[in-house]
Amino acid sequence: MKSEETEILQLHTVIPYKDQIDKWLLSMERSMIDTLREKMNECLRIYEDKVDLSQEMERSEWIKKYNSQLVITIGQFLWTRECTRAITDKSNPRGALAD
Repeated sequence: MKSEETEILQLHTVIPYKDQIDKWLLSMERSMIDTLREKMNECLRIYEDKVDLSQEMERSEWIKKYNSQLVITIGQFLWTRECTRAITDKSNPRGALAD
């Protein structure tokens, strides 16, 4: 896949075009979804293992390593997760919502 910004994400499965365009498009869509799912899991795992916890990798290096779609999505996921933890943390009365 290639974005308008010229970022390239290599699909894991090559989908050769045959005769039926509708089947080809469905196969292409499945390949895109599978590739994005795998890459997002990898992107999250690397962030949690090497950037956030161990500091083996700088955040800027992580950002450059992955496509912007992945970085933005994982960044939003991490932000939402941390906000949810802060709001629901009963041990921190300033972070928890009043009952």
